[in-house]
Amino acid sequence: MTMASLTESAFYTRKLIKWGAILVTVILMFRYAANIAGFTWRKLNPPKPAQPTVAFGKLPKIVFPERNNLPDLTFELGTIEGTLPTITNVVKVYFMSKEIYTFLTLENAKSKAEYLGFPGDPEEISETGTSYQWRIGDAIPSFLTMEIINQSFNIRYSYEKDQSLLNIKTLITPDQALVETRTFLKKADFLPKDIQNGQANFIYYRYSPLELIKVTSLSETDFIKVNLLREDIEKMIILPPNPYDANISALVSKSSGKRIVELKYSYFPIDIEVWATYPIIDSSFAWNQLKSGKGFIANLGDNQEGKIIIRKVYLAYYDSPIHQNFLQPVFVFEGDKQFISYVPAVTGQYIQE
Repeated sequence: MTMASLTESAFYTRKLIKWGAILVTVILMFRYAANIAGFTWRKLNPPKPAQPTVAFGKLPKIVFPERNNLPDLTFELGTIEGTLPTITNVVKVYFMSKEIYTFLTLENAKSKAEYLGFPGDPEEISETGTSYQWRIGDAIPSFLTMEIINQSFNIRYSYEKDQSLLNIKTLITPDQALVETRTFLKKADFLPKDIQNGQANFIYYRYSPLELIKVTSLSETDFIKVNLLREDIEKMIILPPNPYDANISALVSKSSGKRIVELKYSYFPIDIEVWATYPIIDSSFAWNQLKSGKGFIANLGDNQEGKIIIRKVYLAYYDSPIHQNFLQPVFVFEGDKQFISYVPAVTGQYIQE
């Protein structure tokens, strides 16, 4: 190749690189301008919010348990931000199925009772024929009371009469108490997946004649109360009437021979495949509802003086211990000293009178 040919090749190569660089720059500038234009368009023309389906029609009003002997309450907002949160205006509501009575209902209940350690025939204790009681032991009896249609039940061992449970030097940890509770429930098939995967909280108790006294250290503890909560749904937690006295809870002793001395169980399955969306009130309206005395006090905590400082506000689902057909959202107001209150979240026009 001659020198002229090399010079000519270099010339065209430089021109190619130059125009290639210009072309790349133009493309990048065009993409940048397109992105800016798209961002501006979306800002000036935001997408319309999803319209609620309200497919279940008007929902039944949430029925909360009665709370008596509460002091007069005043509220002050003390969140980190100093303001109420901005929360989505549409939330899912889920259907909750219900069992019906069949000719096998009592037999199924007897089978479950036997797995819980209560064999034999129970005594009917209701006029409706749906509540039964089993008893085992004489000197220190244990009782199982069950509503046989939905199989909600309570177990109680008369631990006050058993001094052997109160003179144990070894300790039991919250993790051990949790394993004991879940194992006991699982053997009778009373541990659904959303409870098994859910969170738990614990309360330590020391026994004093006629009552249990809350304590803060394991060294003082005679019993640990285990509260089992459901697994979250789409990052929204599910809360019972009182998270510190859950729908499923157990009192666990330090005795390896008698771990579960009390057990409360109330559970209704959530059909996560059957849901509808509903509009909800905003956080400021919920706050005014709370201040006007229309909130449900889930846990007063150590607030007998009645002056409540609210630290957190968020949405959750309310898990009723009685069947209410739907899993509905509530605003949760958490305050100092374990205060918790709920305000129903679905707008009033979609709630039955």
